[in-house]
Amino acid sequence: MSNDISVEDRVKEIVTKYIKADDGSTPELTRETELQTVNLESLDLIEIIFEVEDEFDIDIEQDEKTAELKTLGDVLDWLTTNIEDQTA
Repeated sequence: MSNDISVEDRVKEIVTKYIKADDGSTPELTRETELQTVNLESLDLIEIIFEVEDEFDIDIEQDEKTAELKTLGDVLDWLTTNIEDQTA
């Protein structure tokens, strides 16, 4: 991973690969973007978790918090916390 990109930016890049816009366009993503509005499903989230684990060489345990993730900001915060906890 390049040192000039933040953890949040890298996680956002990974998540963006899984976005499925209905009209084929790439929607503008913000922390407030609701996952269901960009067709990001639970299976996609699992794939994202696997990719983040590989990228940062960590293990992320899925728990009840995973089911509560509703926005891109929720996902970013949850993944970033997991990354920082394991790389500190």
